[in-house]
Amino acid sequence: MDDRQRIRFLEERLAQANRERMEAITALEMALDLHRYLPTLDEGTNPESLLEEASPRIRAVLPFRAFAFYLVGEGFPSFDRIYCDPVSWSAFVEREKTLLVEDGSFSWAIDRRKVVAVTSSGREEKILLHVLATPSRVLGMFLGVLDPKTEIPDVSLIFLSVVLNSVASLIQNLQLFRLVQGLNGELVERVFALERSGRDLQRERRELQGKAQAAEEGLDHANRTLLQEMAQRRRVEEALRSQEEQIRALFESSPDSIVVLGRDGTCLYANGAFLERTGSSEERVRGQGLEELLSETPDQVPFWREALDEVFASGRTVRRETRMVFHGRAVCLESTLSPIRGKGDEVCAVGVIWRDVTERRLAEERIRFLSYHDPLTGLYNRRYFEEELVRVDTPRQLPMSLLIGDVDGLKLTNDAFGHQEGDRLLVDAAERIRKVLRGEDILARWGGDEFVVVLPRTDAATARAVAERISRYDEARIPIPCRITFGAATKDREDQDLGQVLREAEDRMYARKLLEREGVRRQILSALMDRLRRSTFESEAHTEGVGGAARRVGELLLLPQEEMRWLELLCCYHDVGMIDLPEAVLRKPGPLDAGEWEMVRKHPELGYRIALSSSSDLAPVAETILCHHERFDGTGYPQGRRGEEIPLLSRILAIADSYEVLTSGRPYRPALSPRKAREEILRGAGSRYDPELVRLFLSEP
Repeated sequence: MDDRQRIRFLEERLAQANRERMEAITALEMALDLHRYLPTLDEGTNPESLLEEASPRIRAVLPFRAFAFYLVGEGFPSFDRIYCDPVSWSAFVEREKTLLVEDGSFSWAIDRRKVVAVTSSGREEKILLHVLATPSRVLGMFLGVLDPKTEIPDVSLIFLSVVLNSVASLIQNLQLFRLVQGLNGELVERVFALERSGRDLQRERRELQGKAQAAEEGLDHANRTLLQEMAQRRRVEEALRSQEEQIRALFESSPDSIVVLGRDGTCLYANGAFLERTGSSEERVRGQGLEELLSETPDQVPFWREALDEVFASGRTVRRETRMVFHGRAVCLESTLSPIRGKGDEVCAVGVIWRDVTERRLAEERIRFLSYHDPLTGLYNRRYFEEELVRVDTPRQLPMSLLIGDVDGLKLTNDAFGHQEGDRLLVDAAERIRKVLRGEDILARWGGDEFVVVLPRTDAATARAVAERISRYDEARIPIPCRITFGAATKDREDQDLGQVLREAEDRMYARKLLEREGVRRQILSALMDRLRRSTFESEAHTEGVGGAARRVGELLLLPQEEMRWLELLCCYHDVGMIDLPEAVLRKPGPLDAGEWEMVRKHPELGYRIALSSSSDLAPVAETILCHHERFDGTGYPQGRRGEEIPLLSRILAIADSYEVLTSGRPYRPALSPRKAREEILRGAGSRYDPELVRLFLSEP
């Protein structure tokens, strides 16, 4: 855009701003009695006080170094600063505002109606711009200063928009309130002038009637004066009707529901927003009582009747918040009930403004929930537990027992099956504990794989019984059985420190886990193998057959005793990774399709991870489990190792496992005689099997 185009653009924007200014002046002249219908703010309210109240909420969303609010001025581009926090940053934000207006950043933020992030002129701060706007107009701009390294989550931007949109709505209501005050004063003066004029007219008319017989000229003059006054009165009445129509148009454009109720609670007026939310029409609503207006929530009628009576009795504005049903939809409403005064300053009606704050309250409730709950399990978190521990620490709760539990097998689950499966184990453990506890017991996730329980009015013996009941081994859970190791401690005396009792329970839990660690791991591993045998052809006879064949080769190789023990473990657990395969695949009588083969080819890797995580005894054979389907010619899986790159024990197992399968048979292939099986092994020497090991294996009769 060249200079001439920019000048033309600025001239058009200036003309548009002047047109808007003239429209605002026209609205001021027409809105004579807005205060009768929309008295929602106190006279002492000003923009600075509103923004001062909003400042802590803004800082709660993002750690601003400083921020300022600007309102649109009369000229374009013109933004007037009305608030800066802290004041010491005023010069900085004013300089940055000027630069951002000149380079078009303010216009860009207004067009987008979203948060715009820019860098300060000194490149040392990050600046956020957010337009202050309502659905009908742009009010101004929010300018916030952040540290350039500050990370800004998307949810923080959403909360910032919620707060700033609320601020914009309040500023617009305050502006409308100021307009109404001015118009109301002007209207009162004009009405009083009209009444004085009417009284003067009557007096003059009486005087003229008394002089009519004496002076015809005086009568003619009085008649002319009367006609002039009547014409003026008609003009005033027409102006009042026009202003009433403008006020109605203003009410109709409001997004908030507005109704005017008489002293008996009947509806005198309802705007379009209210009619839309209730699915009704103005003809049906006008004249209805509270029972009909609130037919969807009849239990609310006494509440609103009491609020109306309070306004009529006190003559003051009343604010309420409640939940109602509009057209089948439950909503949370912020309500303002303001008196409408007639002659003699008597309250003759009440204007009610209902503002839908359902989404805002849901967001606030969600934030409160997340601040005290664990997002994974839905249990209370550690912060809530520590606060509750102080609350329940009273003599009437004694004896009070504390349990701390640690979920066994979580590391194995995470390492072998992934953290998503580990999360599922934690959720299942939380649900298992919850089912055992009473309503008055407190359960929280302490952190990681630990849970903590408060048992009020529970002695040590009962606490241990509860812990044992929760700790029972759940072998049916797939893929990893669920077991929780608990430590328990009890506060019996008022002078005992509950924090020390908690530490005592934690120490007992760790001591018990240390004693039972290897046993628990073996128990979990044994459960996996039992389930695998029930789902596959890996029977104990198959394991013994493979072990016998492998031992013969190991003895011929004169393997050390330790390696012979590892070989036996490998024969027992080489297929443990198949635990994650569907039973339909494990027992399929025919050939596997491509997708099924892809699943099967992953079981050595899963077995490797299980061996590393499940038991210190099994860890030395983890690599041999990983390689037990590698082929001597390098065409095996999962790594494609070849020759002596494959561990010796894995090469021995490959021969022993194949021989046992060939001689015992499977549903998809008949069993072979030992001679035929040995011939089959011989044909695989050099390709599938180590030829030297094949020679040793076949040397045995």
